[in-house]
Amino acid sequence: MSNKSYLEQSFSIMFPDKMPTGYINDVLYWGNVPRTELYKTLPDGTPEMQMMDIDFGDICSLNCPHCFRRDDRNDIIKNPLSDEQIIDYIRQGKELGVKSVKILGRGEPFQNPEFLKFLRTMTEMDIGVGIFTKGTVLGDDKMAAYYNEKYGIKSARDLASAIKELKTAVYLNFMSFNDEISYKMVGNVSGYIEKRNQALRNLVDTKFNEFVTEIPTRLALVCAPYTPETVGELFDIYKFAHERNMYCVACPTTLSGKGIDTFDKQQKSGHYTDFISKTVEEYAKIYEYAINKGIMSLEDFIHDGPHVYPGAHPCNQTMAGFYLQLSGQVNWCPGRVESDTLCTNDIRNYQNLKECWIKSPACRRAKQYTNETGPFNCGCIARDKRSLPNDFYEQVKNLTLQKLNVTIS
Repeated sequence: MSNKSYLEQSFSIMFPDKMPTGYINDVLYWGNVPRTELYKTLPDGTPEMQMMDIDFGDICSLNCPHCFRRDDRNDIIKNPLSDEQIIDYIRQGKELGVKSVKILGRGEPFQNPEFLKFLRTMTEMDIGVGIFTKGTVLGDDKMAAYYNEKYGIKSARDLASAIKELKTAVYLNFMSFNDEISYKMVGNVSGYIEKRNQALRNLVDTKFNEFVTEIPTRLALVCAPYTPETVGELFDIYKFAHERNMYCVACPTTLSGKGIDTFDKQQKSGHYTDFISKTVEEYAKIYEYAINKGIMSLEDFIHDGPHVYPGAHPCNQTMAGFYLQLSGQVNWCPGRVESDTLCTNDIRNYQNLKECWIKSPACRRAKQYTNETGPFNCGCIARDKRSLPNDFYEQVKNLTLQKLNVTIS
């Protein structure tokens, strides 16, 4: 069963034709670094740390079979970082250039009773927070009130209104318009679809997707991971989002946590080649639409090339930041767990955050470049030449240019 028509009827289109003057193809607080800022350095010559992904909490009521995080192959929580330690590391990060953090989480962040307090602290520190969520609390009045009773929150709408007043953006997981598939992808948890859809309604009603010229939206739909069952919906979800001033990010399964098993099953299914072919087609449709609609320019597409997030801002993670996990473990990227992307098993082994940053793969890589010499599309160490084959981006570029009837000499 698909509820696409219901959602299209429920959320009016803001941009039916071209994107308006002042539209920015980005979402606040993701950590996407502007082209002119990517290779900035501190006074001592150290590359700026411009983003940080963090865990905040360890409670989740879902059971997603592809979860990149809740798996012992990622890390084992023996001595979790306290809230105070996390806040102190963010404070140190701000001194290194960090302006925003993303909450990826072992847990659903809104199921942490201290989360709203944390968000208020971040706003006081002038740090923006991008929040990945499945929407189960933002779409459920009882859950919202239960986890936020001490703040006087009585409904999910109250919660959405409260975080709207802070330096926050919400990245709502949206893997499919199909209810049956969506239930399967969260472990068949009863009531999930209704909560996700209501969360989207609450966020729209509180104007997270309000258009403000020259300022990115504060609402994104995250189609991650897409799978052989959902790949055919990538363009539809992207179009649905951008017509309503929502950013859209899509990416395949990560090779982290349970995602390792998901990817193995995909490869062994005998249909992986077909899956990649469909992915190339969907990416090309997205880029064609994005260029024609004015979401991105043809010049940028040709210069930077396609990347793991079709029609979105290129990922800067591998040049500008890292992922601080609840255990204290630091990884170069949330999507990789191998030793070559591990910064440290415990950040507390370092005297401070800067010492860890200087020795991180991202900092070492960024030192090689300047704004004039460094790439803006920094690539995806989690998926490039792994879950996406070697020639994937070349295929996407060629098909996109063919659709646009553009020839490069």
